[in-house]
Amino acid sequence: MEEEFIKKAQNIFDLSGRVAIITGAAGGLGRIITFSLISFGAHAVLASRNLKNIKYLEAEVQEMGGEALAIACDVTQEDQIERMVSESMQRFGKVDILVNNAGINIRVPAEEMSLQDWRKVMETDVTGAFLCSQRVGRLMIQRRKGKIINISSIRGQSGRATLSAYSASKGGLEALTRALACEWGKYNIQVNSIAPSTVETELSKPSLADPMFVKKITERIPLGRWAQPDDFIGSVVFLASDASNFVNGHILFVDGGYIISG
Repeated sequence: MEEEFIKKAQNIFDLSGRVAIITGAAGGLGRIITFSLISFGAHAVLASRNLKNIKYLEAEVQEMGGEALAIACDVTQEDQIERMVSESMQRFGKVDILVNNAGINIRVPAEEMSLQDWRKVMETDVTGAFLCSQRVGRLMIQRRKGKIINISSIRGQSGRATLSAYSASKGGLEALTRALACEWGKYNIQVNSIAPSTVETELSKPSLADPMFVKKITERIPLGRWAQPDDFIGSVVFLASDASNFVNGHILFVDGGYIISG
């Protein structure tokens, strides 16, 4: 009994041979997610509207000795999602993990936001995640196994001026997470969300260039610093691996305590 327990504990984060689809893989968080999963043995399907950038990422993964497949995909288009999943199945024969990371943010005062921009954020951040989950979820239901990770934000529960659409979309994504967790738990599919604060990446550098903004946010974080890319590794691997087999419908904040600090 003890030996079996120890062996299981030692391998609980192992993702060897598992196949993960990562949407929005070309972005800053997408790269972190990709390298996190690859480092623990997963194969990665890299999906993004920007095929050129994910081709570079595919090459980087292969240089590390990992296995990856780059696919151009707009998550608001059902036909492109269908092609993404079909090509993933042709290459790997299964999908174990789906990370719904694709998302956009349009910063504008609420009274000035156009309906077109509102819909654009909602279609990408919420509808896109639903469509990908629906298509991949059908495969996971057949296999009675799967992990779906939705990348939310602290803004799903903490508002901020000029982020009305983004905050609403992330709140909706978290509600979707809980609903799918309830509906698909009986199939041994765990659906969870990660809600990070701003992670220091190339894409976030413009925000970090404003010292007043950095000071204001840092003062709100109990740990007293911004998130670094390696702060994100553990949460991704945890929710993708057997370590989270009894975690379902959870919103995991990776924010240094921002959300609890008032």
